[in-house]
Amino acid sequence: MWRSHFATMLHDLGLLSSLADPDVWLQPATMTDGFGYYEYILVYVDDLLVISHRAGQIHETFKTKYRYVLKDVGPSQHYLSATIGKYDCNGLQTWYMSAEKYLENALHYIKERHGTSKQYKIDTPLLANYHPKLDTSPFLHKDDIELYQSYIGVLCWAVELGQIDLTHSVSLMAHFSACPRDAQFSRIIMIFAYIRHHLHSKCVIDYCTHDRSHIEWTSHDWQAFYPDMTEPIPYNAPQPEVTQFKSTCF
Repeated sequence: MWRSHFATMLHDLGLLSSLADPDVWLQPATMTDGFGYYEYILVYVDDLLVISHRAGQIHETFKTKYRYVLKDVGPSQHYLSATIGKYDCNGLQTWYMSAEKYLENALHYIKERHGTSKQYKIDTPLLANYHPKLDTSPFLHKDDIELYQSYIGVLCWAVELGQIDLTHSVSLMAHFSACPRDAQFSRIIMIFAYIRHHLHSKCVIDYCTHDRSHIEWTSHDWQAFYPDMTEPIPYNAPQPEVTQFKSTCF
């Protein structure tokens, strides 16, 4: 009921629901200097993230025209457990997203339950020569299986919040969630130990243009894999309003 009501209001403001995610609303906008872009409103139940140069005007419309009571209005600092802030990228102010605060709570629980691995220097989430499918250690008991699945859920959400260096390791270990083994569980704990040493990682939006002409790219002929396959673009897909950007995790 609420979702339908709020969607009607956003339509009334001229926004369209994204084809990729119905809770991402967008419309073309132009800044005072003539720069064109898309302004967005991200909706998660009653949590909103407004991305626009006229965010204050949009907030005021919510209050005066639609009589909504807004709380915690201001520059974004947190959204759905993600930490959001400004970052100086080569003299240019840009945005970053981080899972730091979210993972701090998880690490506190891990430390209380399993101790700490601070004494170890861990440079990668998983060892390069580790193959979980070859694991022959005993299977976990029911309670530990649920704990394993819970930790996988925490790590998956951390990836969503910008900890993209965990993507491969978490995806790999998630394959064994139905019936994990003891040594696989230990590897999950070691992933959290890696996080403890890389807790301040940020996913930064890099607007800078980089010269990559010196890089020798490997050429792959994907025609053998996808002979006549094409990805259809929806007829009503939005046209790009800005130049491409690169995200960097460090």
